[in-house]
Amino acid sequence: DRLFATYIEDASCMARSFDLAGRELGTVDIQGRGSVFGFSGERDHRETFYVYSDYVTTPTIYRYDLDLNASTVFKSPKTAFDSSPYQTKQVFYAGKDGTRIPMWITARKDVRLDGDQPTLLYGYGGFNIPLTPGFSPANAMWLELGGVYAVANLRGGGEYGETWHEAGTREHKQNVFDDFIAAGEYLVAQ
Repeated sequence: DRLFATYIEDASCMARSFDLAGRELGTVDIQGRGSVFGFSGERDHRETFYVYSDYVTTPTIYRYDLDLNASTVFKSPKTAFDSSPYQTKQVFYAGKDGTRIPMWITARKDVRLDGDQPTLLYGYGGFNIPLTPGFSPANAMWLELGGVYAVANLRGGGEYGETWHEAGTREHKQNVFDDFIAAGEYLVAQ
């Protein structure tokens, strides 16, 4: 007798639960700022499961206890990747026209982000597709080699609704390229 809804807020996922009348019962305590999906089950179940991932966390299955409103790890893959030396931070930079653009930057905690590190900048702005944080073995290897991984949430994607999407399509497509260039300039200027 509960509904779960996932939302994107500033290019990361969150989840809330509601009763069948639509009254909010609370926010699910997600383990960080990343991507989340799942929350299926039968009407009389007292638990549900979801998957959480971010740039340094492998997709992990969580069990959510409806009576306790609490999440616990159910299953996590075994990998050789140690996420503890890394951190992800979100920054906002100004696009060419002054629009506030979000970007995720992941690197070792001891790396000074001054524009001198090898950096892989990724961005996508199209088809109303949001880029939320998710784990990639290739990106983990890049981090282990000392690289910085950055993801710019360009206009044209689905991070902020239809207005954001349309601002990167058709006659506004240049915004996508300008946003990506501005992300690179931001990274170099740090």
